[in-house]
Amino acid sequence: MLLVFLVYGINCDIPHPSDLPTVLYSQKGDLNIGIIVPMHYSSSTSMCSPNIRGLTNFQKAEAMAFAVKEINDRNDILPNTTLGFYMLDDCAKDTTAMARALHFTQTNSGRHDEDHLQAYNVVGVIGAESSRNSVQIADLLSLFQIPVISYISTSPALSDKDTYPYFSRIVPSDSLQMSVLMDIIIKFDWNYVSVVYEDGSYGYGAYKVFDTLMDQNKKCIAVAKVFKKRVPDEDVDEIINGLISKSRARIVILIVTTPDVKRIFQSVTRLNREGYFTWLGTDGWSFKSLTGYEKYMQGSLLVGFYGTYVERFDQYMKYLTPKNSTHNPWFKEFFEKRLGCTYGENSSCNFDENLLEGYLPSVLSGFAMDAVYAFARGLHNMIQNCRQTEKRKCVTGHHLLQYVRDLSFEGEHGLVSFDKNGDGSVTYSVKTLRKENAGYSQETIGLWDTFSRSFIKLEASRITWKSENNEYGTLPPISECSEFCKPGFQAVKTKPQCCWYCKPCRVNERSLEMNKSMTCVVCPKFYWPDDTKTSCKVIPVTDLSYSQILGTVLTLIVTILCIVIIALLSLSVKNRKTIVHQNRILTYFIIIANLVSCGSIIAFVVPPSLFSCSLIQFAFPMNFAINYCPFLVKTYGIFEMIKNNNGQSGPESGRVVPMFVLLLLVQVTMFITLTRTHNIFTKSNLRQRYKYVESACKLDEVGFMASLSYNLILLFICIYFTVRSKNVDASLVRDSKFNNILVYLSTVFWLGFVVSYFTTTKLVIQSIILCIMMLANSAMFVGLLFIPRILERYFPHEG
Repeated sequence: MLLVFLVYGINCDIPHPSDLPTVLYSQKGDLNIGIIVPMHYSSSTSMCSPNIRGLTNFQKAEAMAFAVKEINDRNDILPNTTLGFYMLDDCAKDTTAMARALHFTQTNSGRHDEDHLQAYNVVGVIGAESSRNSVQIADLLSLFQIPVISYISTSPALSDKDTYPYFSRIVPSDSLQMSVLMDIIIKFDWNYVSVVYEDGSYGYGAYKVFDTLMDQNKKCIAVAKVFKKRVPDEDVDEIINGLISKSRARIVILIVTTPDVKRIFQSVTRLNREGYFTWLGTDGWSFKSLTGYEKYMQGSLLVGFYGTYVERFDQYMKYLTPKNSTHNPWFKEFFEKRLGCTYGENSSCNFDENLLEGYLPSVLSGFAMDAVYAFARGLHNMIQNCRQTEKRKCVTGHHLLQYVRDLSFEGEHGLVSFDKNGDGSVTYSVKTLRKENAGYSQETIGLWDTFSRSFIKLEASRITWKSENNEYGTLPPISECSEFCKPGFQAVKTKPQCCWYCKPCRVNERSLEMNKSMTCVVCPKFYWPDDTKTSCKVIPVTDLSYSQILGTVLTLIVTILCIVIIALLSLSVKNRKTIVHQNRILTYFIIIANLVSCGSIIAFVVPPSLFSCSLIQFAFPMNFAINYCPFLVKTYGIFEMIKNNNGQSGPESGRVVPMFVLLLLVQVTMFITLTRTHNIFTKSNLRQRYKYVESACKLDEVGFMASLSYNLILLFICIYFTVRSKNVDASLVRDSKFNNILVYLSTVFWLGFVVSYFTTTKLVIQSIILCIMMLANSAMFVGLLFIPRILERYFPHEG
């Protein structure tokens, strides 16, 4: 509504606000530019405060006047044309800046009194300094097609050409400055930071860009606080306490101006938090403007515009005095504040006092001069292409804007050019504050190029970081949402995205740092985490070997059994009377076969190999077959004797061998057939989530089950014949009692074997069970079929 009123009433005389200063710094020319600068501080109760600002502001104001004078002295820019200016004070306040812009929009300048705003005819306007103020004047002046160039406003909102089509600036948007801050955060691996930004387009626009960049880089903002102007100290303390509440976020981004930073540091003092935070700042404040607060800023990083000092201007500025600077209407106030005296008839002030003592040059002077040169060169090019005799008629706002946007020249700060949004290009500097001897000095430790969007240099070793306990060092502070996980734990992401909690790794996993975060990785096969949980070591292999205690015991038992069988064979050969005549062949075969089988048991206690595993695969079923086949023939013979009325013999001697051979050939054929299609192999087996590796033979399941089933069938047939022959007269068949015991024991052993073998998952235990079963089988057959006869022969029962 205000803008509508202004547009319709712009040809009328606008009343002059009573508290708006009428001071004007001007130098009239053929073509004039308007300049809006902050020479006084703002006031909450009036349009302007009576408090004059410091040297830096005067440097920028005088730099623009100095540039106008240089241009008028040159013949290559605007020859035969004098450039002039009208400079007004906006007092760093947006409403005041709006009022100043109205001076340049009026076309009716009939009245010239203090009751109405004075109209100034300008071709363009330089200003304002603050982004908040630039938003106001750019919005207004765009309605009147008056080009505006700011030398320092950086709000991203001003890049919107639909809203501010006639606004341009020497510097780029804060979106690039936020990119520099983001690169610093990435460089030092800070994932959790806080932000304090000023209330206004400058602070809010920069914060939105920064928030987007943080999200894109998967980093988090712990606390975001808005700093409003003129709030009480209690509110500032509340902001600092909010930062402290997120204790792990030690990095704080300050997108505020110098007065706000002072109040923040004062609050830090009240809350006794010196050294608690590391501050990252923007161009809104500087180290040298915060004298007395250096102890808070040591180790802090400031991103600003890089530029060289304009030496010819500084030489001019240093020697300005109250006597030779009367052209500037604000210099009198400045010198009075600087010298602490009042000029007048009886003044004690020194009119010859210059600025040489304590003079600090400013790179922003060059930026201000570049804004003047941009308008001058644009006007020069425009007039050169104009056929009008009157130069003012050549200048229109729309065409001047295009000529300015097309510029590209080497200015005081570097290359001056504009992109499609009217934004300029600069090199950003990163400065830090270092303590040297008894004082402090700022040092440029990094340069960031807007064209390559990366650091040209960054000397991190030059930063002296300050810790919470006021110690200094070269290690940057840690700013993480969560504590770094210890070895043996992994970071599990949670919300927000850069936070995590530590979860223990599983027993077979080690912790590994990946992408700057701890994660758990499964150890390779046959490896296990060491005690530190950071590396894997080989798991000792468990196997059944003669060098171990159990292997030694089994080897000893096998040796004893073999000796017993050899002795039995020797006695049987020497004294054939101990053996029933019709079973002689079977008896010899059982003895010899058990001797061979006993020897094959050694394969269980040697390191697994293809040969030893093949031997075990063959020996185990054959161990039972060579006993069960002849034993089946024998039990069948006893059954035949009973069937033949207890007086006749069993099967004929000629039938015994073929029956035995036929039964045995079935087992051999089954084994050969199955081993042709199934591999017999050794396997090192890792049991996941257990620190256990074994080296043992894994028998072929198909072949093993088939052979096992055949032997069980033979045993069941033996059981059948034994049960049917249990009432036989012992005088007819003297070893039938031992046959019954053998069958019953075999049944018990098979039941135990099946349960124990198929319920264990460890191959080594399975090998031990197989070995014990073979030993037991051989021992039972030898012990119950032959040893009783030997004892009867050499130790006959008396009576």
